[in-house]
Amino acid sequence: MSEHSEPRGPETWSLAEVVPPDAAPAPPVEPYRPASVGELVLDRKSGEVVRYMGEWCGLRWVRPVRGGTEVPVHPDGLGPVPAGGSLLGPTGP
Repeated sequence: MSEHSEPRGPETWSLAEVVPPDAAPAPPVEPYRPASVGELVLDRKSGEVVRYMGEWCGLRWVRPVRGGTEVPVHPDGLGPVPAGGSLLGPTGP
């Protein structure tokens, strides 16, 4: 018969054995919070610049810069408008 080591219980398990320390995910980043209603912000999902309208029920509400219906965005779905970028995208044909 061959010798087997005794099975180890959960009290002796180590996460380092499963996930190397350098492979651990980075800590979450605080979502961007617009300074005021009307601020131009980046909708990270669509890549468009939109106007921040407020927060309600845990969601941020935005609308197109040129007007339109407000839509909800998850709090981590907004970001600052990149410096030097085109704010409104293409303006004509």
